[in-house]
Amino acid sequence: GNESLLANYRGQLASYLLALQAATGREVAEAWLVVGRDDSRPADCVALAGAERDAAMAEVRTFLAAGARGLTAGA
Repeated sequence: GNESLLANYRGQLASYLLALQAATGREVAEAWLVVGRDDSRPADCVALAGAERDAAMAEVRTFLAAGARGLTAGA
């Protein structure tokens, strides 16, 4: 369902939000994932917004900072 979509793509959506914010200098309120189907059923749609967005973005920032520290430690 939509919960599993959000769980699977949460980090990717948060990364897109951070990239857009860095590129534009503006806060991005939400990210949407729309998954089309090859049958007649409507697409699945899920948003990353609010507190969930903030938490996911913080996790990505932490991950990126840890990676940057790892790169500089080995240099």
